[in-house]
Amino acid sequence: MQIQFQHSGQTISKYFNAVLDALLYICPDYVQLPGPEMSTPAQIALNPIFYPFFKDCIGAIDGTYVPTWVLIKDQQRYRCRKGFIAQNVMAIVGFDIMFQFVCAGFEGSANDQKVLSDVLQNRGLYNLQVPEGKYFRVDAGYGNRRGFIGPYRGTRYHLKEFGAQALAPRTASELFNLRHAKLRNVIERTFGLWKERFPILTHIPRNYPIKTQVKIVNACAVLHNFIMKRSPSTDELCERHRHERIFIDDEDNDDRQDEVNNEESDSQYAYRLRDAVALEMWDANANRRAR
Repeated sequence: MQIQFQHSGQTISKYFNAVLDALLYICPDYVQLPGPEMSTPAQIALNPIFYPFFKDCIGAIDGTYVPTWVLIKDQQRYRCRKGFIAQNVMAIVGFDIMFQFVCAGFEGSANDQKVLSDVLQNRGLYNLQVPEGKYFRVDAGYGNRRGFIGPYRGTRYHLKEFGAQALAPRTASELFNLRHAKLRNVIERTFGLWKERFPILTHIPRNYPIKTQVKIVNACAVLHNFIMKRSPSTDELCERHRHERIFIDDEDNDDRQDEVNNEESDSQYAYRLRDAVALEMWDANANRRAR
C-alpha cells in the first residue's frame, strides 16, 4: 500500500484506523435490530411456505469463522473446530440480506451456545433485545429459549436430507425442520456475499492487533448494509447470492449444546411455541393435500 499510494506506512496506518473508527461511529445508523413495531418481513408474508407459521420471526442468527492473527500464547483459544485460528462472529441477518446485529471477537474455540449466552448475559455491553412476541430463528447449537427458536434435535434437518420425493417430511417436526432450514439459507447467502465482497474477511493481513481485526469485521458489516441500502438492484454480487440455494453440511452446524443455562420458563415457552407452529404447519399441509 505504501508503494501504491506513495505514502509512509505511518500515514497509511493513521488514516486506515481513522476510517475504521468513522465506520464504527455510523454503525448504529446502518446495523440496527428490529423494533417492536416491525411487521412480518415481506419475504415471509408473501411466501405460503412460511406464512403465517413464521409470522413472528424477524431474523436469523448464525455464526461464521473469520481467520485471525493472534499471539502464539493465544492461538489455542482462537483455534476453531475446523482447525484454523479464527474469530467466532455471531450475526443476526434480516430476510433482506442485511445485518441487524454483529458481534465479533469471540475466540474460535467458543461454541455458538456459549457466545449467545455471553451476549445475553451482558446486555449492557451488547444491547441485544428481542421485541416482545417476536423471535429469531437459530440453529440447534444455540439452544431454545424465549426469543430464539431452533429446530427439533434428533430429527432430519438439512435440506439435502429432503432432496428426494420419497424423503418428504413424515411428521410435524420434520416439516418444521425443513422449513426452518430454508429460513437458514438467508444467513448463509449473506455470509457468502459478505466475504466475497470483502476478501479481507477471508485472509486478514498479519500484524493487526486483535482489536483492529474486530473493528474490520464490524466495519465490513456497515459497508455491506450501506451498499444494500443504496444500490441493491444494481449490485451483481447481491443478485447472484440473493437467489442462491445453499445446501449446508453437518460440519457447518455445530449443534453441541454445552452448559445450557436457560431459565426453565424461557425454555418451556420456546418449546411450546415451536410445537404450536409445527402442528399448525402440519395441519395446513394435510388440509392442502386433502383438497
